[in-house]
Amino acid sequence: MEDMLTLPVSYRDTEYNFPFRIIPQGYTYRFVVTVDELEVIFERDDSGELRALTVDSSITDRMRLPEPGLLAAIAAVIDSLMQ
Repeated sequence: MEDMLTLPVSYRDTEYNFPFRIIPQGYTYRFVVTVDELEVIFERDDSGELRALTVDSSITDRMRLPEPGLLAAIAAVIDSLMQ
């Protein structure tokens, strides 16, 4: 079982503390961040950029998805941790 950590993110003048865990995958890692009870997976794509994925197939209402700007802010913090 992975340990849950806290990821501090600043977005639109608000400070967030998202719970996350790190999952090793081959030679890299996946970051699983919980945003409003939804698990969002951040991983590197083939070009080396972080992408956000969700595996919750029950999401049919786009309104439940986090804002793209918030996902970009989370990705920027993860990217800074990986350097």
